[in-house]
Amino acid sequence: MTQTAKRVFLLEDEIDLCEIYTSMLENEGYDVRYATNSTEAEKTASNFNADLLLIDHNLRHSEKHGLEILPLLKKQNPNAKIVIFTNYGEDYIKQKALQAGADQCWIKLNFSKKKFLEAVEQLLQ
Repeated sequence: MTQTAKRVFLLEDEIDLCEIYTSMLENEGYDVRYATNSTEAEKTASNFNADLLLIDHNLRHSEKHGLEILPLLKKQNPNAKIVIFTNYGEDYIKQKALQAGADQCWIKLNFSKKKFLEAVEQLLQ
């Protein structure tokens, strides 16, 4: 019996980062989809049934920022773990993320490739 790959949905406005994260996760056996703005995310995530949502807090050139789109994505993927990514270390962002329904809030700059993959694996256990 084969094990189904865990599904990860990534919402990140920088296409280069989308491709980097997608490549890292796919190399570890995850099924990954991504969107670069909130409108695209609403369409893509609704049919994906993700196990993990990785959402950038500050979505430039998007109708909604990460915390605004989080409730809809959570409703579309009710069993998914949710992580908000941010470049900022302010506690109020982490508090807002957790209040909005995120399981964790990560500061992007604090994660090496190894640390990122370990954190994803731990969340999906």
